[in-house]
Amino acid sequence: MRLVAAGDNYTVAVTHNNKMYSWGQGNDGQLGHGTTDDIMVPKIVMHFTQETGKFLSISCGKNHTAAIV
Repeated sequence: MRLVAAGDNYTVAVTHNNKMYSWGQGNDGQLGHGTTDDIMVPKIVMHFTQETGKFLSISCGKNHTAAIV
């Protein structure tokens, strides 16, 4: 993993090949999968599967995730 951030009961990570994964509690949609489901294993965030530029930073809060590309 190249970048890792943790929020309230969830985690987001970016790999060396620039793919974002998230897992944990998703009750407010903070995982970025378009649902409020809990995801207990790392799952790729499909919104970022196309080339979006290199992730420079990621950050998590209680109910949100932010990325700088």
